[in-house]
Amino acid sequence: MTANLDPQWEKLKILGSLIATLGIPLVLALVANSFSKDQKELEIGVKYVELATQILREEPSKESRGLRTWAVSVIDHYSRVPLSDAAKNDLEFQRLKTESLNQYPRLQAISNTLNEIQAKIEAVRSAKNQ
Repeated sequence: MTANLDPQWEKLKILGSLIATLGIPLVLALVANSFSKDQKELEIGVKYVELATQILREEPSKESRGLRTWAVSVIDHYSRVPLSDAAKNDLEFQRLKTESLNQYPRLQAISNTLNEIQAKIEAVRSAKNQ
């Protein structure tokens, strides 16, 4: 039956097979690359927030003002909920105490989100290593 196909249909059949053969792996590669890139960016964000948190746990000084301002902007950037001006000011001029997170619901939310992200990254790493 296929021997009697119109030559145009035969060309379309070959073209369709070629597109499927080349296109599907290409699309899968692009999706995997995008996922990998997003995961790397997430890991970098986690590291920045960890560094910023460590900086803010230190006692503020005149010498560390620029660094503290940077740390506050990092936390604000990666936060799902932007920090208020009052919270930013508090973080720049006061030492962040872990127990004081309860006073700042937004910082507590950031801390919780950071913990969730770290758990997900560890789960992905464990799955890759198996």
